[in-house]
Amino acid sequence: MVVALLIGAPFAEWLIRKYKVLTPKEVDNPEPELHIPEDLETAVVEGEKEPTYTPQLLKAGTIVAICMGLGAVLSQYMGQYITLPAYIGSMIVAAIVRNVGDFSGKYTVEGKGMNAIAEISLVLFVTMAINGLKLHELLNLALPLMIILAGQTILMVVFAWVMFFIFGKTYDAVMLCAGGIGFSMGSTANGLANMQAIAEKYGSSPRAWLIISLVGAFLIDLINALLVTWMGAW
Repeated sequence: MVVALLIGAPFAEWLIRKYKVLTPKEVDNPEPELHIPEDLETAVVEGEKEPTYTPQLLKAGTIVAICMGLGAVLSQYMGQYITLPAYIGSMIVAAIVRNVGDFSGKYTVEGKGMNAIAEISLVLFVTMAINGLKLHELLNLALPLMIILAGQTILMVVFAWVMFFIFGKTYDAVMLCAGGIGFSMGSTANGLANMQAIAEKYGSSPRAWLIISLVGAFLIDLINALLVTWMGAW
């Protein structure tokens, strides 16, 4: 997980600079040439303070809590028929709530409040996952593990490089590489953390976010649970 966080975003940024990939911020906000006459007098004007987004934060927290509660009920019901991770129900409910809001227009599930909740949750998950590692129990296997880790790192970087070319050397491909490295060498949260680091600097990629989130956080666990259940009963 640590290596996934260390190489994911830097490798993606290297791809952007190496192949001069056009980023969303360059498209939406190109840097204009600034020409200031020498005889122009300038002054400093204090800008207005931005309002706080406490109501948005409370709204986002309420929506997340409702989705988690309904998702727990759904997971318990689905667990009677099929073995699934506990959070699958919450993901299904959250997807329904978000899409109903987008299509109906009666409410929104976005904004600074939701972004803050997402960032806090992501940081907490990654921190708790790393703190839960008991590395002292692996001291006797340190050398073999280091060799395996080095080989896996090289293989993943090469695979991500090939994937970048396959997906057309676009910004979406860069984000998929960053997310793929984090997901393959750590977890979905690592992939999302890598993508978030790149998005904050160069702009977001909704397509890449959808693919990594949908495949890494939902389809993989769902298919794995179905496959394990089927193999156990076979």
